[in-house]
Amino acid sequence: MDTEKTKDWEQFEHFEYNRQYLQNEGRLKKLERSIRDHGFLLPILVNNEMYIVDGQHRLEAARRAGVAVTFIRYDIPTDQIPLLIATVNSTSKNWGPSDYLHMWQDLGRETYQYMASVMDEYGLQITQLLRLAGIPCKMSGSFQTGQLTFTETQRQRLADRCKRVRELANFSEAWAEFNHTKSFVNALCYIVVHPRYEHQRMLEQLKDQVMKIQRATSGNEFLLTFTEIYNRKQRKGRISFIDRSKGKDTPRTRRVDYDEEDVA
Repeated sequence: MDTEKTKDWEQFEHFEYNRQYLQNEGRLKKLERSIRDHGFLLPILVNNEMYIVDGQHRLEAARRAGVAVTFIRYDIPTDQIPLLIATVNSTSKNWGPSDYLHMWQDLGRETYQYMASVMDEYGLQITQLLRLAGIPCKMSGSFQTGQLTFTETQRQRLADRCKRVRELANFSEAWAEFNHTKSFVNALCYIVVHPRYEHQRMLEQLKDQVMKIQRATSGNEFLLTFTEIYNRKQRKGRISFIDRSKGKDTPRTRRVDYDEEDVA
């Protein structure tokens, strides 16, 4: 494959879902300075229809610097590029769970559209949704490559957990100043996925202990208080929402009550 060179920056094609990443102004400015100082060193990868597989930031930075770009054409069908983009970015620090979600959502993958709708309905972040769904936040290969699916049973279980999180978050008006903060909602997500958690018991325990929940600086602080409330005056079924196995208080991070086949 030969390397080509051009100043016709407009001939390159972007996928619409990928344009949002050009909003990273800080990164673009750094790349522009580097290109001005050292030239355009790493070729852009495109297919025969000039759709960018890798290098859209470098292209934009080169355009701003007025520098010609080098590029390499690969014989890749345009409909396969999203999967290749996902693979190229799987080890990139610039791509996180929300990036993969938005890409596959924009490309019409029903599961990802469903996940986005659940996030909107319950005001959740993507990492919180993945935790409630029992998907490791480091992301499984099927999530990255657009192949993740849910059965109806899994969707119902996710919906039940989301409702429990919302019910806990809205339990008391006294919590209004912090009940939608990331640390508080994170704590609630850890609570409701605990394999031995009993939701009705928590609601009953909160009735006369609601003021124990105060604004905290971390999710761990909330979890410690909720653990105390949940176990108060209880001899049986005492549990901890904090994992002390490593000698410090950290939330449970293992996959909870899903088996391997639960998430397709």
